[in-house]
Amino acid sequence: MSRISERLAAVKRAEKKAFVAFVTAGDPSLDRTVEVALAFDDAGVDVLELGVPFSDPLADGPVIQRASDRALRAGTRLPGVLEAVRRIRARCDLPLLLFTRGAPVSIPSSWPRPPAPTSGCGAWPPPPAASSTR
Repeated sequence: MSRISERLAAVKRAEKKAFVAFVTAGDPSLDRTVEVALAFDDAGVDVLELGVPFSDPLADGPVIQRASDRALRAGTRLPGVLEAVRRIRARCDLPLLLFTRGAPVSIPSSWPRPPAPTSGCGAWPPPPAASSTR
């Protein structure tokens, strides 16, 4: 069972509602993303969705569009986001879900093989290697 499944099952058993927070990774910096994730964990967030910044996030609305633009201008790329996940994971067990579009993970050189170094982090959509087995 994944960290996400375990956390959501615990919330359900407690007859509570899950609090799933979202932050665009790298806005304003990856260091700040790590700090925010740790603060969310301390505050009791159940799952943290980390948005991987994308150059054309039109369907996401103006707030996430601007956050993605700031993160990209700050130099945030998928390998850096994955390193931030490793740093978060080294300090807490907060369930993490990477949210991205197909383009950032469709370039073979951008996705580590295998994606295991993120240590139990979910991804939506799944990376190409995972989605091709479904």
